Amino acid sequence: MSAWRAAVVASVFCCIAARAGAQTAIVRGTVVDDSGGALPGAVVVLVTDDAGNPPETTTDGTGSFSVASTKWGVVRVRVELAGFQTADVRLTIASDEPPPLRIALKVGFDEEVIVAATAGGSVLAPTRNADAIEFDPESIRRLPSDAQDLRTLVENFTTAVPGGVSVVVDGVETDAAGIPASAIHRLIINRNPYSAEFRSPGKSRVEVETERGSRRFYHGSGALFFRSSALQARNAFAASTPEMTRSLNEATLSGPLFANGWSFFVSAQRLVDDGSAVIDALTPDGAVRANVRTPERRGTVLGRADFRPNKTDAITVRYDLFDDVEHDHGVGGFRLPEQAYTTTELRHRLQVNDHRIFSSGRLSDLRVEAISSDRSDGAPTLAPAVDVAGAFVGGPAQIDLRDRFASLQAEDIVTMSIGGRQVRIGGRFKTRWSDVTDGSDVGGTYRFQSLGRFSSGAPFLFGRRSGPASAAYATTDANVFAEASFRPSDAVGITTGLRYDWQSAVTGWNNVAPRVAIAFAPGDRRTIYRGGVGVFYQTVPQEALTRARLFGDGGLRETSFENPPYPARPSASASAPAARWELAPDLGLPTTLQTNAAVERSLGRKTSLTIDYQFLRTVDALRARDVNPPRPPAGLRLDPVRLNVFRIESIGESRTNALSATFRGRLAGFHGTIQYTWSSTIDDGSGVFDLPADSASPSGELARADSDRRHRFNAAGTYGWRRDRLRVGGVLALLSGAPFDILTGADTNHDLVVNDRPDGVSRNQGDGPGFSQLDLRFTTVFRAPRPPSRDPESAKREQTDNLELNLDVFNALNRINATTFVAVITSPLFGRANAARTARAAQLSLRYRF
Repeated sequence: MSAWRAAVVASVFCCIAARAGAQTAIVRGTVVDDSGGALPGAVVVLVTDDAGNPPETTTDGTGSFSVASTKWGVVRVRVELAGFQTADVRLTIASDEPPPLRIALKVGFDEEVIVAATAGGSVLAPTRNADAIEFDPESIRRLPSDAQDLRTLVENFTTAVPGGVSVVVDGVETDAAGIPASAIHRLIINRNPYSAEFRSPGKSRVEVETERGSRRFYHGSGALFFRSSALQARNAFAASTPEMTRSLNEATLSGPLFANGWSFFVSAQRLVDDGSAVIDALTPDGAVRANVRTPERRGTVLGRADFRPNKTDAITVRYDLFDDVEHDHGVGGFRLPEQAYTTTELRHRLQVNDHRIFSSGRLSDLRVEAISSDRSDGAPTLAPAVDVAGAFVGGPAQIDLRDRFASLQAEDIVTMSIGGRQVRIGGRFKTRWSDVTDGSDVGGTYRFQSLGRFSSGAPFLFGRRSGPASAAYATTDANVFAEASFRPSDAVGITTGLRYDWQSAVTGWNNVAPRVAIAFAPGDRRTIYRGGVGVFYQTVPQEALTRARLFGDGGLRETSFENPPYPARPSASASAPAARWELAPDLGLPTTLQTNAAVERSLGRKTSLTIDYQFLRTVDALRARDVNPPRPPAGLRLDPVRLNVFRIESIGESRTNALSATFRGRLAGFHGTIQYTWSSTIDDGSGVFDLPADSASPSGELARADSDRRHRFNAAGTYGWRRDRLRVGGVLALLSGAPFDILTGADTNHDLVVNDRPDGVSRNQGDGPGFSQLDLRFTTVFRAPRPPSRDPESAKREQTDNLELNLDVFNALNRINATTFVAVITSPLFGRANAARTARAAQLSLRYRF
């Protein structure tokens, strides 16, 4: 009998275990608005404490949903839909079929206004790609930064395309972004790689969302950063440790403004930098190693006011100021102290965002931006400069540039749900007015092939500019886009988009850019497969438009003389042949095709591993070439009344293959991002103004790109002890070597362009050493008194550490990371570096928050 009872009990337990291990509950319900109308396309997520991606689905055309759950007990049903407040409903699952739910969403948005309306909670959303890199205020505070400069951090995780990395501030792609680090609420790289809203793919785009203030209570912070040469190692190319004193003062304040519904946030920085540049050059008197002071004074201010009259409307007004003065700029390496010049920049930026939801559930984001900028580089000079290849550059800097511009842009993006699909439609229009005065190289520049030729007074080339040096003009560009997201099944998410770009400087109209992203999450959704393909058009850079206008008919004239007398400068009549710059009549927009395939694996709560393969192909990249070169054997030009005619054409190309692995989340006590990338990039030019060695055969320039580094390992994260009272943050970059171009330093083909290479040597055939940099921030935190506050959370904050003492160590391994290589074969320094990044240095900082 006892054996029979034991068998029965065992059978019962097996049944219970089988039921618990295999049985699922089906959660059903409908999602409606305040009036009871069905809401199709809402994302329904069952949120539990388990690791991995929770089960989810979307409502159908009648607002109904059905989702399976293996979790019994209490769960949260989270419902999200653009234009409505997110709903969280607690549900107790105690049977296979819990009672159906009826969830009503209210028109409006959460207290936190999300810039990207598609940043929903669905793991299949295009914004939820796990290889996106995100930094919030806490991670920014924990990671090392030199005087709050985040450029190094951004450069480590971005990939440049021909148009460069674009910056988006509060939803607006902008030309100028001097945002203080303390004003950043979130910084994201590679969110939604194929978004039709933006002109650049995800890894070439940085999105910044600025902080906003509380509508009820005041909060603020103050910080001081300090560096000194006493805390710095000697630069590898300096005879002694360069003198340096740098301090940065920073403060923020936020809180309620005027009346209910208003809030403000203000951030200000003041940088006083008395640094030095290192000169490492060769002159007839011998080697020159010197440190030259390069003081800089910079102030930045950002102010933001938010008005929330109700749950459906929000208005944001943001203003930022950037005021910078750099003295003795432009020296270092081969450039002697007399090459120094002053740079000043004053920039104002105003942005207004109107975030509004209409009764139909249609969400509208209207954004307007206005910029005024005035930049000045150098000063007029009539004395000539001297450039000895691979040795030194002396004489006054031939820099005299004044660039003033104002721009105005407006865009509106509407988000709605149509037939259970989220649809976004938007358009943007921008006009820029430029006024440029360029008196550079009026004194002229002598070029010598070697120190011996300089000592004997035998330059091989002299060039100078003359004539009217001003241009005022306006340009306009615009774009429209449409994007839709839909779910053919619970395991598949598809986002398709179409974008059209137009620029007044370009005659081509066929700039249609289709894009599609697909996500597939089978089974338990712990593994997600993503893929996409898209076309991206880049704009013609402003510098190219400016140069073509400055050197147009009746504008600047650039004359060159072979084997000129020295030091008596040659003169040219107004009718003498001169060079010019122009845009090709059939100029088009550079076009990049990107495609990728990725696998994401959830390793735990907010921890994931992603393997991604990416291919990029750019055609119609802008390249300049001389369309009037001297023809052998007599060296005659097709147009004898001109010298070089440098035409900017859409003839360039580049190709990139990249395979990357990205870890995000926690690993033991480490919290951050680790990324390894193998890549290969080839192109046929370093930039718009980079001329081929032989303009008659520009196809021979295809080679490794300047940025081609086959192996990249980047990591950024923190580790804490003693309840996070002691912590260390680190940023590590390990890169294989980049190529450089090998030159003769002479004009062998007599085309008046000094970029000739030795026979049999192709572009970028030199191979530089690898790069290694480890930056660390050691932090200890204390508790300091706070001002009294009526905030009910104030008592809790009183128990929170709010005083931080930081020690940053940059280039902790004291690695010599060369930035410039001597590429002229006639130089005795050929093949070695003569400039490098800063040696090991330390920075002290103190931050107080209340």
